Order: sequence, then structure tokens, then C-alpha cells
Amino acid sequence: FTLESVNFLDNPASSFLEQLVPDPGPEEGMEHPCMLQVTVFACGGFTLGAAMHHALCDGMGGTLFFNAVAELARGATRITLDPVWDRARLLGPRDPPLVDSPLIGEFLRLEKGVLPYQQSVGGVARECFHVKDECLDNFKRTLLDQSGLNFTVFEALGAYIWRAN
Repeated sequence: FTLESVNFLDNPASSFLEQLVPDPGPEEGMEHPCMLQVTVFACGGFTLGAAMHHALCDGMGGTLFFNAVAELARGATRITLDPVWDRARLLGPRDPPLVDSPLIGEFLRLEKGVLPYQQSVGGVARECFHVKDECLDNFKRTLLDQSGLNFTVFEALGAYIWRAN
């Protein structure tokens, strides 16, 4: 293949893209948490595909890492952004926890439910809540009105729960 023959990777078939990145199984991914694959095209162009275990970094961390590597490959003697590894400060819960949003009472009426399974997890309390569809719709509509952005249910609830911690 040449890059031109695959339209310079503009809107490629997903089955073709899957061939450009490593696909480690669960065991191999734990043994090799960062795998790189270089695919060289007949025209001399190439792609660099990566598979990184989430314990190593998240998507943003991976992006920052590859941007730094690209800077060095272009001849920079110092990267623009210094690496940061301070998860407690960046992602830790508030201490003490603070829920200051009026949305919890107005839009997210939570009904305590029954756990679908029982599992001993030490001192961790597990709770299951049912959120009605109309509450989710109202919540997402409010977020759209306030931000101009349309979020998935997963994004909206995930961000809300994270912010409440």
C-alpha cells in the first residue's frame, strides 16, 4: 500500500486502521504495558501505532507523551511541557467531600436500589441507584443550555459524580 492508495488515511475503514496498531491480549498487555508498531508504506510514509495499558497513563497522558517524543524527534533539546505525575492533587477527591450543585435535588432524583451482586470489598460501601430517564434528559438539557455542549449520559453522570467527590 501507499498512503495515496489509502487516501492518506482520511476516513479509512476501521478494519484497516486496526491493522496499524498493536492488539495485545490481556496477558500480553500486562507484560508489555507500552507496545509500539511502525507500519512502513511503499511510498516511504509510515504510521506509528501504540497500545498502552491504562495503568501506565490515560488518553491525555498518552497524547502528551507522544507530543513530547515528536518534539524530541524534530530536534528539540527540551520538551515544551514537563511531565506531571500528581494524581492525588489532580484527580483526588475533595477533602472534605463537597456537593454544591443544585442539580442533585432538581434533576437527579436518585432511588436507592438493590445491588445486583454481593461482593466483599473490605471497608468499601457499595450502593446502587436508579436514575430515571426523564431525570437524565433534564440533566443533559440543562448542561447543554449552560455549556452549549451535548454530552453522553456516561460523560454527564461521570463528571457529576467526579465533581461531587
